[in-house]
Amino acid sequence: MHTMVNTTNDKYLIDAITKEQNRLNLSDRKLSIKMGVTHSLWSQIKSGKKSFGREILAGICRNLPDLKTVVISYLEGNGKNEH
Repeated sequence: MHTMVNTTNDKYLIDAITKEQNRLNLSDRKLSIKMGVTHSLWSQIKSGKKSFGREILAGICRNLPDLKTVVISYLEGNGKNEH
């Protein structure tokens, strides 16, 4: 289930996804489709109202493969600003 977030780890992953979004020149809507979630859910995650669930993390790994190591780092709890 999605929960409230504001952790450094969540912000780290959101920042990495946003950088990849900019690199690929994707709108929020196209990015959310690529990740396999609704535009509304992605907006809620970005604003800290919801957290990353298993499905979105799998979608990121599957469809944005350059972010796999960032997702692994997120799951390990290592919110570093390296990406």
